[in-house]
This record gives sequence, structure tokens and C-alpha cells, in this order.
Amino acid sequence: MNAKLEKVLNALWLVKYRNVVAYDVADGGISKFLVVGTAVSVNENKKLSSEFCEKIKFNEKLDGWHKGEWIIIDLDEIVIHLFASGHREKYNLDKLYKGKQIIISKNLKKKKDK
Repeated sequence: MNAKLEKVLNALWLVKYRNVVAYDVADGGISKFLVVGTAVSVNENKKLSSEFCEKIKFNEKLDGWHKGEWIIIDLDEIVIHLFASGHREKYNLDKLYKGKQIIISKNLKKKKDK
């Protein structure tokens, strides 16, 4: 697995995002990966996204942070979509990229649980 993607996934799990899924979108444009995660509420999404950015040392503006329903973080080769509960289903990126989901190894998931 791509080291940068692994770092992103681990950081999302550490700050407690739920249902984190990665998609391989390299054939569709500039980015190689798309990552989606869910928070319980708008306020939690804003809080967790800020914590996530601190962990990965991302200091740029977060698109959508002011509303907190759908926050987008562009790391060039990885674009991260962080949703407040209910909004992920509304925009349904998971259905759009269904056939491109990356199977996350058991070893990476074990790191999450530590």
C-alpha cells in the first residue's frame, strides 16, 4: 500500500473517524486515491478534521469547514472527503466509486486498534 495513504488512514482512525474507506482513482485524473470518512455530527466533523490536519501537519484552508457537513482536504495525490453523519449518504460517493475500493490489509487495521 502507498505509504502516504497508509499515514492518512492511520491518522483518520486515530482521531476516531468512522467507516473510513479508500478508493483507487488513479485512472480518473490527477489524484491517485480518494478517502471517505464519517463523523457523528457537524461539530464533531469540524473538531476531528482539525485534529487530523494537526496529525498530518496540513496547514492549508479546509474546504467546507465553516459548515462542517462535508469537508474536503486536497493532498494532491490523495483527496479526503469527511462527512457529518447523514451527509455521506446524501452525496453517495461510495456508490460512485464502488468498484474502486481498496481492500485494507489486516495488518493496517491492527495498527488502528492500538
